[in-house]
Amino acid sequence: PDHDPEHIMPFRLLGSTLNFTVDLSNVSCGCNLAVYLVSAPARSKQGEPVKGRGDYYCDAQTRDSTRCPEVDLMEANAHNFQAALHMCDPPKFDRHYQSCDHSGCVQSTQDF
Repeated sequence: PDHDPEHIMPFRLLGSTLNFTVDLSNVSCGCNLAVYLVSAPARSKQGEPVKGRGDYYCDAQTRDSTRCPEVDLMEANAHNFQAALHMCDPPKFDRHYQSCDHSGCVQSTQDF
């Protein structure tokens, strides 16, 4: 596949709606079906795209330097559903995030 960071498609969702349908009936305990959004590509301290694991991926929970904001729209199985927002400190060094909230602000059906 083409992992050129210039070909990563940004979604402009402000004021829009995102719909998806999933079947969780066969997703058992210990499994996690996830739908999430990240602010890719990962960026170096100089603001350049970073290959990281080879595909310019980033998220708020990584332990390396390829951090970025993350919105977990769905982490679910047949028994539980949760959503989480993982914020990051404002980017420094031209779009490079130094620190992100690994735990995130979580809402789970286990809380009800």
